Amino acid sequence: MTPFPSIPPQESLDLSSNRLRSLPPSALSPFPSLRRLDLSSNSLDEDLDPKALESLPSSLEKLDISANEWSCSPRLAWMHGWSKPLIQKGALENIENTR
Repeated sequence: MTPFPSIPPQESLDLSSNRLRSLPPSALSPFPSLRRLDLSSNSLDEDLDPKALESLPSSLEKLDISANEWSCSPRLAWMHGWSKPLIQKGALENIENTR
């Protein structure tokens, strides 16, 4: 059973400003055609499971993870390699506001 059985296919999902502290790796699996995702202004931090972002759909064109509680932590070292392709294709929005 999917967590969102009655939601039609989404291309855009705005989860900003919801005080999210985590994102389960399978949370976005019901949205395989997602093109835009806004996770900005939440409480995501170094406890985020890398699989949550690594499992984002390949259809994703824009992602905003700015204004979260990112710190300069060795636990976030995986984000460097993960974000590089997104930055190169211009998919990571508001990167200058990502602490």
